Amino acid sequence: PGRLNVMALQQTALGLVLWPVEAVVKSAVGLVGLVLALPLFLVAVARRGARAFDLLSIWSTFSSVPGGRTAFSLAVPLVAPYSGSVGATVQNLSSREAEVTISDRPWLRNPFRSIHAVALINAGELTSGVPMMCLMSSADAKKTGVRGIPVAISADYKAKARGTITCKCSLASLDLDALPEGDSTVVLDTDLRDSAGEQVAIVHVTWSLRKQPKKK
Repeated sequence: PGRLNVMALQQTALGLVLWPVEAVVKSAVGLVGLVLALPLFLVAVARRGARAFDLLSIWSTFSSVPGGRTAFSLAVPLVAPYSGSVGATVQNLSSREAEVTISDRPWLRNPFRSIHAVALINAGELTSGVPMMCLMSSADAKKTGVRGIPVAISADYKAKARGTITCKCSLASLDLDALPEGDSTVVLDTDLRDSAGEQVAIVHVTWSLRKQPKKK
């Protein structure tokens, strides 16, 4: 216990030093991305109107410029404050899949010098949530009247998570047309791996979906 307390104090002290530095660097990179992406976004608004404000359209604009992914990811806490607490960066996004990374930082660690289980499950839930949000706002979802909300989260932990962790979630098997009318559930699995490709966890997010009955 004494050794663990010392390790925890060391990580806390390191975090107090590194956190403001990382916050400044990320903010600077994000600001560059915002400045570069804003003219493109305004052009998209002029051309596409309200459709330019769709999450996937905003991602397409921001991810096309240097620093844009960071700027987009820094906006996550605006709509999901707790999910934004792990400092995740969205690397790739579509209405069918997402790739998100989190970095190994002292404030995300447990006393055993690995990323805390709750930080991993947080990142996994976020990785399933962003493509689902894109899908829910897609033309297919609007046509079928499908809406959804996460109702349960669980995880299988496979190994200690250290270094940069890449989280991937695919919605390829989710067919909105095949969903029954009314309420149903679907489980989305997010695969978490370290930089060596070793699986460190699988996060399972259960979504409650509701499909509106077709108008007669």
